[in-house]
Amino acid sequence: GQLSSIQAAIRTATSVLRVPIDPTNPDFVNTEALKESCVRTLESLSCNASLWSAISQDAIPSIVEYLQNNCDYNSNSSVPHAISGILGALQALTRVVAVP
Repeated sequence: GQLSSIQAAIRTATSVLRVPIDPTNPDFVNTEALKESCVRTLESLSCNASLWSAISQDAIPSIVEYLQNNCDYNSNSSVPHAISGILGALQALTRVVAVP
């Protein structure tokens, strides 16, 4: 049904986040843009509390890895999508992970 389709979308976005990045590859910026879109998708889905379990099971490790890979971001970054992706990842984590 609809829930299984959404769970499949979560798994797909999570898989994209796991794709290794090679900064020397000409498609580097496109791959980073795709990852940023996947993070933003997960962020949007995290607004729905009924999806938190699926997101926490499938996506949290990949979101954390995405953040770790982008922790060296600075305003001179050659990756224009980095800040948007970082903010989206943090928003999704904030919604899904209960912080006391």
